[in-house]
Amino acid sequence: MNTGLKMSHGPLTLFLDDDIKPHSKLIVEHSLAHMQHNELWATVGQVIQPWQKAMPLTAPRQTKGLRRDFDFPFHSKIDQDVHNVMAGNLCVHRERALSIGGFDENFQGAAFRFETEFARRVEKAGGTIRFLSSAGIDHLRVKAGGTRSTGSHLTSADPKHGIGDHYYAFLHGTRSEAWRYSVQRLLREVATKFHATHPWWIPVKMTGELRAMWGGCLLARKKRMASSKAD
Repeated sequence: MNTGLKMSHGPLTLFLDDDIKPHSKLIVEHSLAHMQHNELWATVGQVIQPWQKAMPLTAPRQTKGLRRDFDFPFHSKIDQDVHNVMAGNLCVHRERALSIGGFDENFQGAAFRFETEFARRVEKAGGTIRFLSSAGIDHLRVKAGGTRSTGSHLTSADPKHGIGDHYYAFLHGTRSEAWRYSVQRLLREVATKFHATHPWWIPVKMTGELRAMWGGCLLARKKRMASSKAD
């Protein structure tokens, strides 16, 4: 994505998944929003999953702190400011995105939470993100390819499935917030219906989560040290 940012020439760069059906006004609505509202750093369009229909939903805003807008309904029909994004339908102001370093390339594997991490840096820089219901796509969710080619996280000891989430927490939360977030994730990831009926996979999954937690913590520490030296 950073390569696309650097190689594009226009003021805006639109990122889309490759397994989508775009709505007719997708590009026009993203472009129009940025033209009419100069304060926008990014717009994220409506994303309809195969099991969803567009509905007039406002943001529940029941999740706070590190989880702010994790519960945002991207299939909403209501335009509104948002604190999280989905990169499968994301239009950014190119120069502003580059000014904060683009997308963090420390994310590994499925790169889980790289979108949220980008959104947090946009807001820390004073930028605004707007959800556009009229700039929509249907997400087809094909079974093969992309992050779905990495295998099931339920039966894996590989840290690649969770390291991004832990990295995000240690990068943007206070020490207590980050550890609480990571421990809660670790417990939640083995408290599933699958593991209740297949308990022999719990040690395997727990191993992967512990490796991901430690790896995310180290990555965030290295990132902060590099930023301190640059300053």
